[in-house]
Amino acid sequence: MNDPIVNEIRKFRDEHAEMFNYDIKAICDDYRKKRNFYAEKLTKIKNKKIRLTSKYECYLSLS
Repeated sequence: MNDPIVNEIRKFRDEHAEMFNYDIKAICDDYRKKRNFYAEKLTKIKNKKIRLTSKYECYLSLS
């Protein structure tokens, strides 16, 4: 399957990773810096309790 949106995202991710020589720690550090810089613009979502079955419950963390 050749999806143009998926291809664009992969291209962006590859270009971003290449800037850091594919060093995962450096890539993550950069994303953390950007997240902190734009923290006020990001939406905060509270944890929601969801019921999977009558026996089991889990907490879905979206933050």
